[in-house]
Amino acid sequence: MVYNRSVFKQNYRIGILVVFLLIISSKVDSQSNYINSANSALKQFDLERAEELLVKAEEHCGESEKIRQNATVLLGLSGDYEQALELVNTSIKKDAKNPEHYYNRALLYLNKEEFLIAIDDFQKASSLGGKRRTSSEKYANGLKRQSEEKQIEAFIKLAEQAAGDQQFDLAHQYYDRALLIKPKDTHLLFAKSNLGLMQGNPFLSIESLEKINHAQTTSHQQRELTLLKAYSLARINKMPDAIRLLENELRKEPSEDMRARELLAYYYIRLSKYQKTLEVLRGRHVSQANTYVVWGNAAVRLKKYSFALACFDRAKSMEHENLNAELGTAISYSFLNRNDRALHLIDSLANVHMDNHTVWNVKGIIYKDVGLNHKNSGRDYRANPYFETSAAAFQKAKELNPNMTKVYDSNRALSLFLQNLKEEARLIWIGNNEVSSQNNLAIYYASKKQFNQSYQLFTSLNDDFWSKHKKKHNVLDYNKDLARSRTSLNNNYKFLTNFKLNEARPTLEVKNPFLLQNNNVVDKAASFDYMLAYSDKECAEKTKRKKAKKIKRFKLFKRKKKKNNGDCPTF
Repeated sequence: MVYNRSVFKQNYRIGILVVFLLIISSKVDSQSNYINSANSALKQFDLERAEELLVKAEEHCGESEKIRQNATVLLGLSGDYEQALELVNTSIKKDAKNPEHYYNRALLYLNKEEFLIAIDDFQKASSLGGKRRTSSEKYANGLKRQSEEKQIEAFIKLAEQAAGDQQFDLAHQYYDRALLIKPKDTHLLFAKSNLGLMQGNPFLSIESLEKINHAQTTSHQQRELTLLKAYSLARINKMPDAIRLLENELRKEPSEDMRARELLAYYYIRLSKYQKTLEVLRGRHVSQANTYVVWGNAAVRLKKYSFALACFDRAKSMEHENLNAELGTAISYSFLNRNDRALHLIDSLANVHMDNHTVWNVKGIIYKDVGLNHKNSGRDYRANPYFETSAAAFQKAKELNPNMTKVYDSNRALSLFLQNLKEEARLIWIGNNEVSSQNNLAIYYASKKQFNQSYQLFTSLNDDFWSKHKKKHNVLDYNKDLARSRTSLNNNYKFLTNFKLNEARPTLEVKNPFLLQNNNVVDKAASFDYMLAYSDKECAEKTKRKKAKKIKRFKLFKRKKKKNNGDCPTF
């Protein structure tokens, strides 16, 4: 390439001239145009300055339509929505095909929380496109995208309102209408999934989660998705699948978030994995009373009664009237042979919660165990009143919840058996296929020295349990060995009592991680949504220039005029 010095000089001069003209023109726009200067103030939310400039624009600019549009925005930002609507309606009457007017009016209705009207105006703004293959078409497409984003925002607000009013079907309709605009929007799909759980429809929750693309999610977003899916799976009785998901989540990276651990603890205890329940919570700061109840119940099952009492006490300190914690405390006292405290507590609970079948079942168990302590010590006369109260408590539990008749009848039969009403107990057990009933029936046969019949029944029970759970039942296996060795009944066989220390189903609180939020830095310019009208001509107050005064010369420098004394010079 040949270097041409003259061409370079010429291009350099042209470049300098262009830059100079741009600087001058920008100064004119920012300093001499009241409309555009007011817009700059509006974008900075300097409303007082914007109002001053718009007043000057009205006095000197003469572009009334643009000033009206921007005054609408000023009133909207000031919260004077009614007056703003009057102005924008005037603008629409004069120019019904301007999409910016509909867009601004939609924003006013959106801020007034009149969401359906706002959506209609956003749709009108979207439909008014420019001419094809022109800059107006590009501008219209941009405005359409903005309008659609705002429509989605309005649909979300409507869905949240409907969900708050327990109108879940209506809330789903609003989310579905938003998804028609943006079918793969992760925020909408996550919100719809969470709504499915609120509605009690985990299948719908899982269906929405399956549509989310996990490939581009962050670890934080993935955690929320995992929690929601695990919770949904557990609700449709797929707890092993839920456990696998949560265990994998905990293996990924250490986190102080307790939600996964609290869910795992609950699912472990539902599946009788008591040791894992203790381990998953060990050394952690538990934030929910129900989690302490879960922890305490696992400890009861593992016969760690002192630790269980500590857990139940913590639960009650967080929720003073936590019934499940109170029941756990009562049964723990009983197992620790602190009978006076156990009896006093369960009696008071039965008086307060007279319609709660679980309370009466626990009362039956505690009275049965206290009576058994007296019986084993040879004090039958003191034992029988406790057995009678126990049988009555189990009968009351059955009446309150007929769906658990077999369970509570099995317990009542044991109280009858301990009162030496063995034939009555046998008649109940023989027609009851509960594992506890059949175990106790086999013990009845052993008490009658019918060891072959007892051993065969224990063998059958063990085989059935193994085929269902792929593990042995320790109590059944122990009793089977006693029957095989033809051991007489002498406080050695293990009776089974049905007791269930309830834990409330945990509530899962998730935060939608797909909504971009930055609470630390608020960019006002980025949050400015209204459409402003700009002026491309000089629009400012004209000031008259004062004429510059002539500089007076000093006398010293004034020229003297020559005198004309005729034609002849003088000397």
